[in-house]
Amino acid sequence: NNNNQWDNHIGIVNQFTDYDVIDGIEYTYAVTSYDMGIAPDYIINYNPGLGTIDTTYQSANPLHFATPSGYQSIEGGKGTSNNDKNFITIASGPIASETLRNDIKVIPNPYIASSSFNETEYLKQIRFTNLPQQCSITIYTISGEKVVKLNHSDVENGSMFWNLRTIHNQEVAPGLYIYVVEDTNSNNEEDKFIGKFAIVR
Repeated sequence: NNNNQWDNHIGIVNQFTDYDVIDGIEYTYAVTSYDMGIAPDYIINYNPGLGTIDTTYQSANPLHFATPSGYQSIEGGKGTSNNDKNFITIASGPIASETLRNDIKVIPNPYIASSSFNETEYLKQIRFTNLPQQCSITIYTISGEKVVKLNHSDVENGSMFWNLRTIHNQEVAPGLYIYVVEDTNSNNEEDKFIGKFAIVR
């Protein structure tokens, strides 16, 4: 239960919601802690008119910590990988539903190889969205030949990427494809979603 995920934590717990994201793009977040530092103990001012040196003690440091220069704000490390507890990489997208929905989509559809959506020399992929927590996605050619079967298991993320490669690790040909999403938690064999997408070269 997400409402109880912080019950075993000690101390202050904060939450951050990022609204300025693009659906399907991967984002990295790092959480750090920091203090406000300590102001210098005093400031020395030279008065050229009187030829005197004036010492002004800082009211922000009444106990004279870190005499005389104070210290700057100290910040914790940002982390460099998912092995660090304060570092996380996630892809934005819909939350996984508990049951099979009728609004499952393929993005982009049609997939056009010349587009810039998740397209690099080494990365070609499409994304299935609005998936249930536990499901399988079976992709067929328009003639009924099985291309690949994907298994999705995630209680939070309702999306899954496919790298456009067959079960034999061959890149799929352009054309029209059928996909069938089955909720693996359902005992009803008719509980399926059937859709189609196109690949254009």
